[in-house]
Amino acid sequence: MGKPKVSVILPTFNRAKYLDRAISSVLSQSFYDFELIIVDDASTDNTEEIVGMFKDERIIYVKNPKNLGGAGARNIGIKMAKGDFIAFQDSDDLWHPDKLELQMKVFEKAEEDVAVVYTAFIRKVGEKELIVPPPYVKKTEGYIYKELLTHINFVGTPTAVIRKEALEDVGYFDERFPRLQDWDLFLRLAKKYRFKFIKKPLLTAYDVPGNISSNPEALIKALKLLLGKHYTEIRKDRKIVSKFYQRIGEALLSAGRVSEGRTFLFKAFIAYPLNPKLAIKTSAALFGKKL
Repeated sequence: MGKPKVSVILPTFNRAKYLDRAISSVLSQSFYDFELIIVDDASTDNTEEIVGMFKDERIIYVKNPKNLGGAGARNIGIKMAKGDFIAFQDSDDLWHPDKLELQMKVFEKAEEDVAVVYTAFIRKVGEKELIVPPPYVKKTEGYIYKELLTHINFVGTPTAVIRKEALEDVGYFDERFPRLQDWDLFLRLAKKYRFKFIKKPLLTAYDVPGNISSNPEALIKALKLLLGKHYTEIRKDRKIVSKFYQRIGEALLSAGRVSEGRTFLFKAFIAYPLNPKLAIKTSAALFGKKL
């Protein structure tokens, strides 16, 4: 196999139950010119056996000797990648068949300052289906740095295709983050490059048991890291400062760290006291009422 146009990186850790679906959806793409780098992050289940069921020369399998986490595993894949474009798949998600084809057509017409082409996606939570980005996100392409800073990250990692040279420019995933490493990466990319957006949902993401997103302590650590790392820009807008303090406060309360959670909610209110919903939440937290 010669040099591929796209390198697809799929990190996985003990997701053998779902991995077949994720791999099949990549190999079934209408766009064919890619390699699929599966980074097994020291799984202890039958992940290797599942990968071995697929007889496709585009698959490259590597197993880490120790668990590095999602950011570390993706970085291993990026370093191995031969393509000029990098795409990511999660081990429990489903790409729609025309995803890569439509994204690469956008890149064919795009100027070189476009670093990311991402798509809407369907998030399945039990019987519910949510479309991301949600309607309140008004600016979804171009220079979207301010929009990304204002809202919880709305660029799904497995929806994105990224120019590898742009990744080399801003740096890879920050391995200090137990969560939200994608938000941090897209903020760094959005500060320097333009994004293009495809409104058609081209991925279905499934909330599955054991996902890191169910860990409140990981969220607290990640939010604090994100706030510190991007504080120079965050501090320029009191509403955004308040939102970050509020997110941290609510995560702390969720983890049972009530005193610290109240402190952050109060800091959020002080930063921007004109938010009536926040005022109610802060009062409830300070006076011991259930939020």
